[in-house]
Amino acid sequence: MNFSEERKYFGHISQVFDVKEFTYLGGRAKGIRAVEVKNGSGLEFTVIADKGMDIGSLSYKNLNFSFMTCSGLSAPEFYDKDGAEWLRSFTGGFLTTCGLSNIGAACVDNGQELGVHGRIANTPAFDFGVSTDIVDGAPEVTIKGKLSEAVIFNENLLVSREIKSRYKEPSFTITDITENMGCRTVPFMHLFHFNFGYPFLTEKTEIIIPVKKTEPKNERAAEGISSWNKTHEPIDAYEEMVYYHTLKRDENGITLVAIYSHEHNMGALLEFNTDSLDHFIEWKNLGTGEYVIGLEPANAKVAGRAAARAENDLKFLKSGEIDVAKIKVSFFEGAEELSK
Repeated sequence: MNFSEERKYFGHISQVFDVKEFTYLGGRAKGIRAVEVKNGSGLEFTVIADKGMDIGSLSYKNLNFSFMTCSGLSAPEFYDKDGAEWLRSFTGGFLTTCGLSNIGAACVDNGQELGVHGRIANTPAFDFGVSTDIVDGAPEVTIKGKLSEAVIFNENLLVSREIKSRYKEPSFTITDITENMGCRTVPFMHLFHFNFGYPFLTEKTEIIIPVKKTEPKNERAAEGISSWNKTHEPIDAYEEMVYYHTLKRDENGITLVAIYSHEHNMGALLEFNTDSLDHFIEWKNLGTGEYVIGLEPANAKVAGRAAARAENDLKFLKSGEIDVAKIKVSFFEGAEELSK
């Protein structure tokens, strides 16, 4: 039955395609604007307008896929840029965007002190809007907003983010258009920190990546490199492992990575263009109460900006230059989807 036929059965579109704007009222989340989307496919997710337009909770067919830290959802005023204090306002959620002046470790680069993973995840969106339209015969929600990272005498970067999701399609796309609005050439670091958690993530979850080469971040990661794609039960006082994967891609630069639960017979796919996001990081943190796998398309490693500069791996945007990063996230049921 197509949507035009279904239309006879309901009075308001929210019965089958529900998009709600709301504001959190209590605790550290008080005052945060957000949008909840239920698109009729079993996919439900929340876009946090005042936290970089990132994605908080996410479930598919009533199974939670996202990871929430013990800090919970914290409003931008709780952000502290110093050192690793970013972690105190790190919600996790399904997506935390990192950058734009630094990703990864805190460091000092060219005399500038840079905190862990930058400011953008704690930046409220402006020109924020939500619209639901009939596109090619079916409802589609578009969530748009702008994020500015600017300071006098330094960077002036503007991100225009767009999130789209269609009726009965278990997927959404994120498009970030980043423009250097200033008159200086400045460093540009960008990372999409997708976080997978329990109950989707268990010891029966497998990471499936088209790897050409895998590099451990440090000696700790090297210890587990033979099982980088496997999970296990939570371990007390677990020390995280981080891997840099060089990915296979098609003739258009597109690659596809997956994570699959053999226990729940469900999985997720990340599809993106490696021309903009030319690095891929796996964060394996299977600790008790901190049980999460991070799959992270990025444009640099996560050793911090000073290390990226030293390795000649730091990206820059010239005045007026634009970077376009697009990621499609899809959810599926059944292992047969992995062979397509």
